[in-house]
Amino acid sequence: MFINNGMKRNIIKLILAFLIIIPLSVKGYTVKNRHVADSLMMSQNYKDASIKVQGLLSDDPKNAELNFMLGICYFHTNNDINKAISQFEKSSKLTRRHKLLIEIRDYLAKSYHINKEFDKAIIMYQKEMMLINPSNRRRLEEISTKMEHTNYAKSVCARPVKASFKLLNNNINSEYGDYSPYVTADEHYLFFTSRRKNTCDLKAMDGYYYERIYVSEKVGNDWGEAKELFQTIERGHWAVTSLSFDGKTMLLYKDDYKGNGDIYISYFRDNNWTEPLKMDDCINSNYTERQATISSDGKRIYFSSNRPDGKGGFDIYYSNIGEDGDWGEAINAGDAINTEYDEKSPFIHPNNKVLYFSSNNEYSIGGFDIFKSELQNGAWGNSFNVGFPINSTRDDLFYSVTMDGRRAYISARRPEGQGLNDIYMVTRNDKEANEQFVVSGVIKSSNLANSKISIRARREGVREVKVNPEDGRFMFVIDSGKEYNIDFEAEGKEIMYTKMMFPYKYYNDVNHGVMTLNPIRLNDKAVKYYSTDLSIDSSYMGFEDSSSIPVVGGDKAVLYIINAINKVIEPEDEPVSKVVDKPVVTEDPNVVNDVIIESNTDDVMYVIQLLAVRKQKLVSYFGKYADYVECVQGEDGIYRYLYKQYSTVKLAEKSMRLMRRRGYKDAFVREISNGIPGRILTNEEIPFNDIKKP
Repeated sequence: MFINNGMKRNIIKLILAFLIIIPLSVKGYTVKNRHVADSLMMSQNYKDASIKVQGLLSDDPKNAELNFMLGICYFHTNNDINKAISQFEKSSKLTRRHKLLIEIRDYLAKSYHINKEFDKAIIMYQKEMMLINPSNRRRLEEISTKMEHTNYAKSVCARPVKASFKLLNNNINSEYGDYSPYVTADEHYLFFTSRRKNTCDLKAMDGYYYERIYVSEKVGNDWGEAKELFQTIERGHWAVTSLSFDGKTMLLYKDDYKGNGDIYISYFRDNNWTEPLKMDDCINSNYTERQATISSDGKRIYFSSNRPDGKGGFDIYYSNIGEDGDWGEAINAGDAINTEYDEKSPFIHPNNKVLYFSSNNEYSIGGFDIFKSELQNGAWGNSFNVGFPINSTRDDLFYSVTMDGRRAYISARRPEGQGLNDIYMVTRNDKEANEQFVVSGVIKSSNLANSKISIRARREGVREVKVNPEDGRFMFVIDSGKEYNIDFEAEGKEIMYTKMMFPYKYYNDVNHGVMTLNPIRLNDKAVKYYSTDLSIDSSYMGFEDSSSIPVVGGDKAVLYIINAINKVIEPEDEPVSKVVDKPVVTEDPNVVNDVIIESNTDDVMYVIQLLAVRKQKLVSYFGKYADYVECVQGEDGIYRYLYKQYSTVKLAEKSMRLMRRRGYKDAFVREISNGIPGRILTNEEIPFNDIKKP
């Protein structure tokens, strides 16, 4: 198995102790400088140690021990493993010392493995075994296990899953270590841990700045400047380990300077994060609790701990919150998750049915790998490796999956990276997105006290979503293709009763299943709503044009207000009254049918009007074009049926001619601004004829 963090210091101590007793051909460097280099390596400060060792090597370039030490430094600090390989190969040629050669070959075999030169790794392990005393059965068994591990990695890497990696921008990644990424469900905020220079401005024993937590807000389609959080907390390592579904609760890890650590919790209140509080004894113990994750309903926490009642080193446990608001006794997650090895960095998907975690068990392809288990009949099923290249031949931890299930944020060491660890977004190109949508938005109201959202669907109970009383933000999940009644409420305001149903086709590689609503403004009591009071924010949503945005009515897309002035109702049996919209010649070009339209040229689009009536019809009347037809009621009480929206008159006129050929002979072009029909742009007078359904 590969070296993990818990073993590093002891192994380095053994190697250095071995090297120190070897007679050195002292050649121009002082004993003091050598002691400094040894001390830096003992504290795992490989970055500074490499500088010292290079200085020593400048006086004695053929010293096998120093070349080996430099290789160890490169092994731990350089993303390009070839630099370490070069040093190990060089040192192996410079010595015939039996014990030193054993350690060199062991590191060289591991480096070949990381470089995916598996056959070379096997040969080097075999050469290492030839140097081991046959009575040292334990060491021989360890090498044999490593060889099996390498053969397994070779077979897994030969069957890669279809996945692509995107290195996040320089606002997120730095020349230092950046890791443990977590996003809100709508992917508007990214939280992560970094070893970059921070307000603490102090370095730990390993030569890097203490861990600190950062947040970045999405600007357009990319991440903005990262801002440091918790700038006033005490020195030491502070890392983010999880974020709640709505991004209002954070779990943190703090090192206690004794090799142990505990889980802390913080809440977003009054536009700031509260001082982190240490969680109670049901979560924390006298041992080490590191990474933790919280379920989307906030009722369960999973965490990693090395307490002695586990199955191996670190195990994953969980705790449920009681009716009194206190966390219950920790329960081991069981044999499907935990092994005799280490299990760390759990992540529970927002659907609460899939658990991801890292393990260095016998089915990893290198150090820690990402594993996955699914909830089956109330119990976790057998876990399995998510595959190469998501898992690499190095350590892979901190895997947080997005709501759509196709993408994840991960910390990894890859050759193209900038620092020790970098944050990537992984896309599973062989996986369909989950058939769910995240609906997010903000309620604008003078009083957000006791505001809430009630969600109902057939064969489901009522669930309530709390609205943030400070900024009015909300977020909830609905299944695709399923109709929901969703009520928006705030104290002293008229309830907005709505229907929502988004078909799976609205998912794309830009919105990733996140439907962001335009701000919802709740009216005073008895003040009615207009249909335009509920709409999708089309910015960065990936729709080809405005006509493909979910609109009122339709057979396949539903997004409308039930208690709006122009709500959808069943048509009456009597014939539909006919109304003609004709261009009106006046001195004011914004006057249409004696109604003043206040145009905003910045927001003007162009639509095709197909029909105008006094008694409303269902948009399904328009057959296969119903998905693209919107019903708008004017102040004159007339219902106008508008087809698509275009950015230019030329495009609209082209579409108008096409619709006339399809049987809508009365179609004409008009402006629309902020959902309100404006000027008629067709020059000829339009006679009204019966529409022929295509």
